[in-house]
Amino acid sequence: MLLVPANATTPDAAAPRAAAFDVALRAIAEPTRTAIVALLAHGEHCVCDVGSALRISPALVSHHLRVLRRAGLVRERRAGRWVYCSLDLDNVRHVRILLDALLDPPEGLARRVAGSACACTDAAGEWDAGVLGAAAAAAAPFGPSR
Repeated sequence: MLLVPANATTPDAAAPRAAAFDVALRAIAEPTRTAIVALLAHGEHCVCDVGSALRISPALVSHHLRVLRRAGLVRERRAGRWVYCSLDLDNVRHVRILLDALLDPPEGLARRVAGSACACTDAAGEWDAGVLGAAAAAAAPFGPSR
């Protein structure tokens, strides 16, 4: 998982954070992993229960959980021979903050776009700096799964 200093607020410093965000979005974009995230949103589950609930093989459950774990979205806990998984709520919160920043443009840009025929030509630089800067300032770095 990518680690970035919490004070990284420039677009260049926000690039690793944006890369971690991209990894998280790609991880949950796959329908089976989306279903796993939805299931884990209700609380911790044994890995075998995840497979049973979604009617997929243990090997496929392990694969999808590994992708979600590497993206920082899921954590695992071992209890004897059982493995329990849950959402890493801190990192899920960071993904939500970054997604909000992506989908909710900075206020100055929103006003310029409303009065402009095309946002591409006159606000593209402000958009890039605004979105990456706001996201970097708002979200703490993704940490390793615990």
